[in-house]
Amino acid sequence: MTPAEAAHSAPTLLGVAVISVLFWRRWLLIAQSPTTAQLARRFPAAWDLLFLCLLGGVVLIGTHAMGVVMVLALLFLPAATVLPVANRIPPAIALAMGVGILDFVLGFYLSNRMSWPLSQAVGGVGFGLFLLSHVFGLLQR
Repeated sequence: MTPAEAAHSAPTLLGVAVISVLFWRRWLLIAQSPTTAQLARRFPAAWDLLFLCLLGGVVLIGTHAMGVVMVLALLFLPAATVLPVANRIPPAIALAMGVGILDFVLGFYLSNRMSWPLSQAVGGVGFGLFLLSHVFGLLQR
């Protein structure tokens, strides 16, 4: 990634993150009860469209800057990894951010140590953390 790509990508991705953090409760409410939201004139279809546009923007900008495997690994695997251990949404968001950072740091280390491609190393570490989390969740039941 060049400094120009980082200067272009970072503000856009941070803007999407801020919008997501501001409206997560509304999206959760609409997802849990779309009929009630529609009766309250909250236009669930418009909120769904906004969410999908934000997700599409993150995927497009991220894949240009980092690569497909790493974007998918850092978008979905951290959230899926914390599902067995998180009881509430705000701690799950914070934990997913920590898992994503850990995933990237370990993938970066393995990429440099073993001469592996960065995207695949990050994806492999993310999948490994995902599996460990779900095995831990099964053992806790």
